[in-house]
Amino acid sequence: MIMRGRGTFLLVCTLVGIMFLVQPVVAQNYWMYPGEGTSVSLEVFKPKFEDWEGVELLTSVWLLSGRIKANERIALMVDLPISNADVDGSDWDETLLANPYIGGEFEIGPINPKESFIARVGVRLPLASDDKYVASYVGMWTLYDRFEAFMPDLTTVIMGVGWSKALSDGVAEFEANVNGAYMFPGDGDSELFGDYNIAVWFPVQTLKFGIGASGRIIVSEDDLDLGERTVHHARFAANLNTGSLKPGIQVQIPLEEGLSDIVDYSYGVSLTYLIK
Repeated sequence: MIMRGRGTFLLVCTLVGIMFLVQPVVAQNYWMYPGEGTSVSLEVFKPKFEDWEGVELLTSVWLLSGRIKANERIALMVDLPISNADVDGSDWDETLLANPYIGGEFEIGPINPKESFIARVGVRLPLASDDKYVASYVGMWTLYDRFEAFMPDLTTVIMGVGWSKALSDGVAEFEANVNGAYMFPGDGDSELFGDYNIAVWFPVQTLKFGIGASGRIIVSEDDLDLGERTVHHARFAANLNTGSLKPGIQVQIPLEEGLSDIVDYSYGVSLTYLIK
């Protein structure tokens, strides 16, 4: 059963309050997010639309985000998505400041330098304009597993857990996450989506390569089979640690025909500044 808006909001406030009162725990990166410690990141994603003519270079999605260590074991996460549509020969030149996210993450198991279990909770606020239709379209299809970030009049509460483990020889690092995304429109029924992903990272001196897969499933609809409920992506990433600056690249490829008929793939670059 989907939790209704007011009850979920109160629950989130309670959990956030508890998070900052409990014994501190170690914070970890969220899957392929490039930041660590206290840091700010800019990620830019460029979609390759299948049948959309006239799409210019500036048609892209930007994600400005930050990670703040409250102490050595707790982190605050924030992000602001921005979607831009630039189509040649049309009036579709729009920039959308989308729904910002604020949340926290904390460890729910014993401290272990090689392995950790993380809980996270956050909310995406309904601040996106409702008259930037094309820019909203670009954002939703480019970052489908975060399409709620680009929908107007939509509040999303996100709760999840994550696991990470590094092999003792340092050859590889494993990460997995499961989230629930509770979406509450200003008008209409609420919906529940599940997100899950797994990634393997290979550190090579100052380079770090990652390969993974992600999926999104709609839980709150009764009349869909598994294939109709789910959408998956293959993902690739690489980051370079050069002291306080950390440049990187990302590629995501949809694995379902319904989505790949709209977006062939998207690719992007990132730049993270490590404050501490």
